[in-house]
Amino acid sequence: MVIIGIAMLLLLALLAVSLYRLMMVRAGGASVILRRVPAAPGAGWRHGVLRCRERDLVFFKLTSLKLGPDERIARQGIAIGERRSAVGSEFDIMTADTRIIVIGSPGQAYEVAFDDDGSTAFLAWVESRPSERLQRGRISRAS
Repeated sequence: MVIIGIAMLLLLALLAVSLYRLMMVRAGGASVILRRVPAAPGAGWRHGVLRCRERDLVFFKLTSLKLGPDERIARQGIAIGERRSAVGSEFDIMTADTRIIVIGSPGQAYEVAFDDDGSTAFLAWVESRPSERLQRGRISRAS
């Protein structure tokens, strides 16, 4: 009887975490496919939602039960790299309209596959970030 009770509690906890994660993923953002690079050709891609916030970029994998974002990239550290279309086996999970953008951040690089609207919105978000000088001014005034 005790084992059944423990199993039920674990099942309820798993259900609660799953529902919370579903709410986090459905709360908005751009549907993307992301992977860390370097990676083997066609490997490592994960479907999820990319959300642009004021200070950072967060990615939620669709198949994760982690309570927070699976990847977090500081907005000030983002560097845009090359842009390309899907090649080879990537067409198994992407269309010809998909645009892949390399995003660099201190210590890590990613490839993010967007549709046209998503890539335009993302690039506008990156380009509209406040300068580092302005950010330092805000921090010193807040102290």
